[in-house]
Order: sequence, then C-alpha cells, then structure tokens
Amino acid sequence: MHFKLPALIVTVIALALAGCAARQKSARNWQLRPAGEGHLLVPPLPVKGRLVRLDKARSIRNASPACNVAIPEVRLSWNGMTAQVDVSPDAIGPLGQVIVTGGKGPLVGEPLRDLAWWARFGKELEQREQSGCLASGEAERLARRIVENLALPSSLAYELRYGSHVMLGYLDLEPQFSLRSVAPLGDGFETVNYDLKPDRGGVKIVLRSVEHNSKGKLSNPRHATAQLLELPGSARYVRYFFRTWKIAEDRKIALLAASRPELLDPLTKQFEADPERFCKSVKAAQASCISIPADTILTPEMMVRANGKAAPYILGRSTVGNVLHSAGVRQPQEIVSSLVVLRPYGRQMLPVEFDRSRSDILSLVLAGGEELRW
Repeated sequence: MHFKLPALIVTVIALALAGCAARQKSARNWQLRPAGEGHLLVPPLPVKGRLVRLDKARSIRNASPACNVAIPEVRLSWNGMTAQVDVSPDAIGPLGQVIVTGGKGPLVGEPLRDLAWWARFGKELEQREQSGCLASGEAERLARRIVENLALPSSLAYELRYGSHVMLGYLDLEPQFSLRSVAPLGDGFETVNYDLKPDRGGVKIVLRSVEHNSKGKLSNPRHATAQLLELPGSARYVRYFFRTWKIAEDRKIALLAASRPELLDPLTKQFEADPERFCKSVKAAQASCISIPADTILTPEMMVRANGKAAPYILGRSTVGNVLHSAGVRQPQEIVSSLVVLRPYGRQMLPVEFDRSRSDILSLVLAGGEELRW
C-alpha cells in the first residue's frame, strides 16, 4: 500500500536532506576495490585524477616557493593553507605476487616494497617545519593526512602510517595504541594495562587496569605492585624501543619521550649509541627515558571494537579476518554478508563499502580504532 505525502512535508524533508548533504559533502564512505592480486582502499575524500587537495593542512600562510616539495615520487605545493599533493602511481600502486617454485610446491608471497622515498619526503617536511613553512608538529600531521587520503593497498597504508618499525627497532606511540606490561609477581605474574590518551598533539600514559594471576587465580587490585610508567607532563611524544640490546647479558625495552616531535630523532641517535648511559644521564629538561626491567614484557597493542567489545591485538599487520578469529568466529567468510566495518577518517567513523560476494574485506589491514559488527 502506498501513501502520498503532502507537498509541504515532502519539501521540508528534501530541504533537511539537502542540509545534511551540504554539511557532510566530504564525508563519503571508504571503498574497498579489487586490484590485481589484492585490493585498493579508496578514501572518502573525492580525488580528481592523481591530485589530492587537503584544506587547512597548515596554520601558517607562507607564499615562498621554498615551502613546496618536489621529489620524483611526490610533489607538494601550497595555495595558502591548502596542500596539493601528487604521488606517482609507481610508488603506491598494487604489487603483484612473487611465486617461488621448487620443493613440495609453489610458495606465494608479496614482494618487498622500497619505501625509502617516503622517509625522504618526511625529512623534506621536517625541513619545511624548521624553516617556518609549517608550525611545530604540522609536518607529522600533514604526512598522516596524506596517507589517509591516498588510494592504497591497506597493507601499504599501514606501512606508510606507522613506518618500518620492524626494521627501525622503534615505534612512535599514538592515541590508538595501548600498552600492556607483564611482570613476575611471587608465584605468578602481574599484568598492567595502559591507555594512551591524546594530549596537546602527543599522548599521555594513563593506567587502565591491573590484574594478578597467582597459580591461575585472578584478582584485580586497585594499585600495581610494579613501578608505573610515568612521564613528566611536558614529555608528550613517546618512542617505544623494542630492538633488544645487551646489558650484562640482559635484554631490555625502553621508552624515550620528549616535549616536541622534532627532538626524537636526534635524541634517538644519542640513545642508540649507548642506551644504558643515556637513560642514566639524560636531563629531565631535555628528555625522559624509562628502561624496562629485563624480566618484564612491555608490548604495544592496537585497539578495535568487535561487536561492542574491546578487542586489543598485538601491533602488526593484523587484518579483519584475524580479529574475527580472535573474537571466536571460526569461519569469517560465512559472515561477510552481514559484516559492517567502520574505519576512522579524521574525527569521523565511516563505513567501508565492499563487494559482499567476495572475501576481500577479510584481508583489510587494520590501522587501529576500527569497529567491526556482524
């Protein structure tokens, strides 16, 4: 049965919808599209050709041509505070598979991608920040926005977003991470969970929970027995070092924190030259260093939500399929038809649109902060 709405009501509804569209004209959804042997994750921002236009990408008006960046893979130019970015398809396009024959059968893998160009581009942005083309901290934020607004394989988006931390041996902590500490305690062990909260462009470490496990018996005391991870209020940019080094045959992890992001690289050089000496001698006004005891494990985790519940996972190229398995879904491909994936975009959570007749969504590499529902 059909009902005809009065013309006035139709007009009001149309105006309301038009108003919503005007307010959310840039809030299209993510799209996951098949590409070669993998997929492309296409961002919500409309892109004309290869050019990405980012409004309010800096807070400084500087018309000097020296503020532009031009390397073979990336070109960045400015129109006031709007950035226009052109990235070569050869640098970010999907890669084919590598098939190695022999032995019991062929092995299929992904070729190693050279991302040295992205590191060079990052250095160029840091130089523009130091010369006054960008305000403090804007070089890093601009790099993040560029990655978020490029059509990329999700695995490459992850690598560009977080860097080759496995090769570098360190990782810069961000609000979408959490930290888990596990230390021996009598005849059991103590697990302490920390959240990383946004704080003036950086993060602050906040205690979330404490759990004691004594011979399989669990308890949740209000206070931790182990020394808590506490940093000075000015130390908001934190680098986590997990590459082990030997000190009296022990292996350790460390956190290095500074008040400004551009200080981390020079401090890292001093730290890596002699970690033990650096952590003992560094002045609080310069940086803060926490050396984790050799018998304690400290691991960064990413946070997603699965059917409304927190689902932390160890940092790495984890996928939607991995999280579903961890959440108890034995056959993730069987719920693709009802699966909803929300992914952060700026300050919004937007759906990922995908072909439900395929299982590509299960290989989507997570960036942290996603929500899964099924």
